Amino acid sequence: MKTGSLTQATGGDIRPLISIVIPIHNIDEFLPQCLDSITEQSFRDIEIIAVDGASDDGSGKLIDEIAMCESRLIPIHIDEAGPGKARNEGVRWAGGEYVWFVDGDDTIPAGCLGVIADRIKVTHPDVLFIDYESFYPNGRSDPGHGHDLMSRQTAECFTLREQPWVVGLSMASWNKIIRREFFIATSATFREESPHEDIPVSCKLMLQAGRLSILNRVCYSYRKDRPGSYMIADRKILAGDSSRRHFNIFDAYEEVLDDIRDCEEKGKPVTRQVRHTFFERAICHYAAILDDGKLGIGSFGGIGLIARGDRHEFFKMMHRDYLEYVPARYKKPGGFRGVKFQLIKKNAYWTYTLLDPANKVRMWMDRSARRLLRRVRQHAW
Repeated sequence: MKTGSLTQATGGDIRPLISIVIPIHNIDEFLPQCLDSITEQSFRDIEIIAVDGASDDGSGKLIDEIAMCESRLIPIHIDEAGPGKARNEGVRWAGGEYVWFVDGDDTIPAGCLGVIADRIKVTHPDVLFIDYESFYPNGRSDPGHGHDLMSRQTAECFTLREQPWVVGLSMASWNKIIRREFFIATSATFREESPHEDIPVSCKLMLQAGRLSILNRVCYSYRKDRPGSYMIADRKILAGDSSRRHFNIFDAYEEVLDDIRDCEEKGKPVTRQVRHTFFERAICHYAAILDDGKLGIGSFGGIGLIARGDRHEFFKMMHRDYLEYVPARYKKPGGFRGVKFQLIKKNAYWTYTLLDPANKVRMWMDRSARRLLRRVRQHAW
């Protein structure tokens, strides 16, 4: 069994362009499809660091067996589960010029590795953002969060100061290909508590990068609503008792917002617009977690990510962070979002819950309209 990166394992000077780090825990049903989507790409200059965190379903044995006939796969085994722990361990072993964190139940569309490689060879970014799609067990797919933003015209490389809107892209780690030496220099580490373990890493990379770049192409397929995933597991748990895992999001964003405030106090350059953008992203993300669920009347609606008995407390923490971190001279957004921000600021929970059904109907109509527009465009072609 291999226990190191390709460079370390062979003792040579081989340095792949991309190290793909895959955190694994009890996903043997989906892992072969993930690995096939990588190894069958025409672009070959990669290594795959598969980090198994205490799986008991055969996932660990599977990567050992595949590694026997796939020299680019390096299986690593650790004693604890958790995507943050696995990614941190994977970076320690990675030898590539770039690192890409890919979840073991997701896939990479055909031909994308070559496109990514071409872009990073030309632009040499610290972080390359890629577009993604979400796909569901019933075969349906949707554009990823921030899909419309990806089409904005930008320079080949830019900084966060120049394009602060990139904070509106997904905070996941898998929509970013990261220069490994830059990643190490930032001292970024994933939080051990999941979910939301990748928020501080994503934010730190954006804040410190000297060269950000956008690849406006779907290069990642994110599996949603699979049995055993956080979303599904939370809903099953919430039907019986209370799961508070999503309260982790406050610690994650507070770490980011404290770092930004610390930079300002030490005279480091953080523009007003950058601080405003991070604050707004945090509040929007909080609200998205609280609002998730089936159509229903606020706290009395369908099962969501936050247990009904915990929603009022979650809202109070949103209000607390709003008052703690709101920037000076902050101007809240307009429209429906602005109304929600005002209610969060005022700690008006019960009024906020009355907006919940209308908000869910609005989001459902928006998604339906976008799907219809995509179908029309597909038939037009």
